[in-house]
Amino acid sequence: ELNELKTKLITSISHEVRTPLTNIHLSAEILLKYQETLGAEARQKYLKEIPKSCKRITQILENFFFLNKLNASEKKVKLGKIDFSH
Repeated sequence: ELNELKTKLITSISHEVRTPLTNIHLSAEILLKYQETLGAEARQKYLKEIPKSCKRITQILENFFFLNKLNASEKKVKLGKIDFSH
């Protein structure tokens, strides 16, 4: 049961990390491809998306490392749902 829970957690984290990585990739690609035709407002939108997505990845990884640290300490923990959408 614990292995199944770990597998589900890793799958969830993997999915949650892919979304901001895709946002970073697409923002950078748009900025490079259309840099000369994008207006200032559009450039700002895509430039702001990159650090925002990086921050989201960092938070997801910090949550994961925290859970991993709890698991390594072998303390009893009451498990509950974690909202990775923030």
